Amino acid sequence: LKISESHYGTKLAVAQGAGSKYPRHVDNSGTTSDDFDLRKITFIYYLNPGWNKENGGEIRIWDINQEDVYFDTYPDGDRILAFWSDECVHEVLANE
Repeated sequence: LKISESHYGTKLAVAQGAGSKYPRHVDNSGTTSDDFDLRKITFIYYLNPGWNKENGGEIRIWDINQEDVYFDTYPDGDRILAFWSDECVHEVLANE
């Protein structure tokens, strides 16, 4: 499998607490100001050993068919989360 550098990108996000969060969104909304966004899959790898529920930072994944239905995924250390970049509506809840 050959991946063109013009169609591949990475993003590093570090949450340092103090209530930081990401609002509800889709990673690939279809276009960017520069060019067409071709991302299809988002992978998140959690590097936070010792995480506990009081730390927050859960990913909330929203049901696209029902406005008030969601599922929370906890950011346990050494966990990988994968989802469709252009379909999965999600947010990152506040972390401490």
